Amino acid sequence: MRSLRATLPLFVVLTLALAACGGGSSSNSGGSGGSSSSSHTVCAKNKTTGDLLAHICAAGTINVSTDPKYPPQSSFDSTTGKYVGFDIDVATEIANQLGVNIAWQTPTWTLITSGSWNGRWDMSVGSMTVTPERQKVLDFTQPYYYTPDVVVVNKANTTIHNVATDLDGKDIG
Repeated sequence: MRSLRATLPLFVVLTLALAACGGGSSSNSGGSGGSSSSSHTVCAKNKTTGDLLAHICAAGTINVSTDPKYPPQSSFDSTTGKYVGFDIDVATEIANQLGVNIAWQTPTWTLITSGSWNGRWDMSVGSMTVTPERQKVLDFTQPYYYTPDVVVVNKANTTIHNVATDLDGKDIG
């Protein structure tokens, strides 16, 4: 089972690489994804059987979990009735490259990060930080973006040399 779950993260990395090289195509950023009959989609070319990718291609839909409480990464626009944001765009492009529709799932963050999805969704796109605890229960792709942490202090402050320890007990805002 673990090898089957490992197939999709590898596929996502490859899809994102292909998407970066591909030409522009319209996608509905929060719509149902890009079910396409084009012979250029991954599912049109897929010959595998018995793994998660084969299941998604056969179903014509990828079930994607996201937490819509984190704009601008992921949110629900009640005026349009669509999910919007960077993570939504990433998942939509994955569906477009696959040639399948998206069925959005919105479980709680705790449920997403606990693992043991039991087939309720195929992947989660949610700007999740990779931690050792999460790696024990989830398979991660290579990060598709990175947000560095920054500490800024007044130039007169010369007490911060090691952010791992020198900020202990300090108020940070």
